[in-house]
Amino acid sequence: EPEPPPTNVIAPSRPRPPTVLLPAIVDRSDEVTEIADELVRLEEQLLRRETALAASRRRLETARSETRRRRTFLESRQQDVQVLLDKQALADGTVQTLTRQHQQALLTLEEITRRADPVKPLTHRLTPVSKTVRGKEQHFHVAGGRVASIPLKRLQQRVRDQLTKHARFASRFQKHEGRVGPVDGFLLDYTIQRRPLSVVDELKYGRGMVRIGVTHWTIQPEEDVVSETPEQALARGSRFHAALKSCHSDTALTFWVYPDSFAAFRRLQSAAQRAGFHVAGRPLPEGVQVSGSPDGSRSLAQ
Repeated sequence: EPEPPPTNVIAPSRPRPPTVLLPAIVDRSDEVTEIADELVRLEEQLLRRETALAASRRRLETARSETRRRRTFLESRQQDVQVLLDKQALADGTVQTLTRQHQQALLTLEEITRRADPVKPLTHRLTPVSKTVRGKEQHFHVAGGRVASIPLKRLQQRVRDQLTKHARFASRFQKHEGRVGPVDGFLLDYTIQRRPLSVVDELKYGRGMVRIGVTHWTIQPEEDVVSETPEQALARGSRFHAALKSCHSDTALTFWVYPDSFAAFRRLQSAAQRAGFHVAGRPLPEGVQVSGSPDGSRSLAQ
């Protein structure tokens, strides 16, 4: 049997050594810079927001404090209002009681009038009827048989001017005394005092308001005051005639008369009544000055 032909022997190839691949180097410095800038911007933005948040918290705390203060104030005012409302309710109750009493008195008077026996009229000569002076009034000082016009309105105006000028000073004291004049030979001494507010005034102006007013005044003549006898006063062109001419027809004339001057007063009274004036006489004991007050009695004119 023939031999097979010879064949080439193929030897295994040697393995190639592994190839090491290196990563490519990329320049990212710009990207890093942008990221750093963005980080700085975000940090600044965060800082601003933290600052704004802190300011908002402070404003919130201030608002809360103001709210608490206002709530406390309102609660205090509500208590004051309640006190005033209680006073007003008490006053309303008093008014209602007085109204009922007044109505009952009217009914009683009407009943008495119906039951009264008929009155038989008597004819007699009319005498002057007195009425309370409520309106314009001119005052005269009659002493030593002589008369002088008292410039009461001008003296009172000077008192008002002083109160207006020194109201803040006067309101600090419970009581204050002062003097104005002389005006036409007369001085006026006055006393002012602090007065409590009424319920209506407290509701209208508040409890912090203070009211002051004249509670008493006294008028005294100076030694050189110009006065006139009845003969001089009733003559044309006299000071007495000038005072009457300056008065309106509805002005009441009040004469403050001392014991030594009633005869002079009667002559002046007759002349004034003939001129159409209502006349009031206020007798004064010797040594007592002309005086008045808001709570004093009013003159009765005939």
